[in-house]
Amino acid sequence: MRLDCITFNVTLINRRVRKLWSFLCRSFIAIPHRFSPVLSLIFWLFGVIKNFYFLLKSSFYQLRKSTNKQDRFPLLNLDYVAIREVLNTLDPIDYINFSKASKACRRLSTVKKPYKVELRFMNAPMLWFRNGSFCSCMKWIKSEKPGKFRTRGDPLDAMKKFYLEAKSLMGVEVDFVAIYMDRFGGQCKEVVDCLRSICQEFSVLRIRGTKQRQEDVQYILDNLKFKDSLYIVAKTTEELPLRIPETIDQLSIIHGSWITLDHIMSWEMSRILVFNDTHLTNQEINIIYKSWINMESHQNLECFEINLTNREDFVAVALRNIPYRMGPTIRISNYAAVEGSFEVTRKDGLTASICVYEFGIGFDAIMFTSPFLSHGKLVRCIP
Repeated sequence: MRLDCITFNVTLINRRVRKLWSFLCRSFIAIPHRFSPVLSLIFWLFGVIKNFYFLLKSSFYQLRKSTNKQDRFPLLNLDYVAIREVLNTLDPIDYINFSKASKACRRLSTVKKPYKVELRFMNAPMLWFRNGSFCSCMKWIKSEKPGKFRTRGDPLDAMKKFYLEAKSLMGVEVDFVAIYMDRFGGQCKEVVDCLRSICQEFSVLRIRGTKQRQEDVQYILDNLKFKDSLYIVAKTTEELPLRIPETIDQLSIIHGSWITLDHIMSWEMSRILVFNDTHLTNQEINIIYKSWINMESHQNLECFEINLTNREDFVAVALRNIPYRMGPTIRISNYAAVEGSFEVTRKDGLTASICVYEFGIGFDAIMFTSPFLSHGKLVRCIP
């Protein structure tokens, strides 16, 4: 509540207390003497209220006095090193707001910060600053009413302006982009155009959605440049093959009913391949395993996960004519290991462990290479 509103309310209370006090004084003369003890109690009660009012008024006076300009903390009068230490305690959003206060504040705020930027396109576009366990978020909602997170203009334009301001001040770059296609009302082209206008390339792209048009998902893939990882958790109405960039290291496709053996053999991602909801048989999985063991494909692959359409004959069919020995169970969060691991060896001596897990309502088979296990990366590959 603002101080001027509080002062107005206290003044109004003062007037009403004085009127009531005057009324009681006049009434006391007219009322018989036998009621005087009751009136004395009432007079005492209002005396307490009046004293409390003067105490409250004095407190607000001191509060208003302490907010005068001459009593504010003289930040800009400090030495440069001291100012920098104070600014380093601000989170990115407060840091940007400080830079807008004056030209002097702007000059003090142009220092690079170790934050990564995440952009999430949902009902309202969101921008996250992250650094380890620290995170700070801004979002923009279109509304005519003023308030935090509200903008009268286009939310995408407001986010774009804020990001460019942060980039010019702190040297931050977009690292992760998540597009929730079900939630932004068919603005696929607008979102892509916004991204292309503020960053040429970023590391990770995640696409989520249900019953989306094939051409919209493909438009995103064709017009955004991402270099490390792609997570497709979007299901299209057509369920047709998607064109996947070949320059990324990690690929995860959750609704992969369209994925065939030829698709998997043609993708040469060097780190991780994860496929769910496919119709691949254990015979086809056997071909993939043998191709890796004979160094015919996926030579740099660290991890390969695929759903099983037939759990019962996995060992008999998917591991047919593949020498293996039983190894220890490899545990992963959110997965229930069915049995121990099947340890296989590639032609060049590189080893891998193949494990079967119960996940959700089905089963997945995951192959971990020894370098992957040595790095301690035992977390699910879908963020």
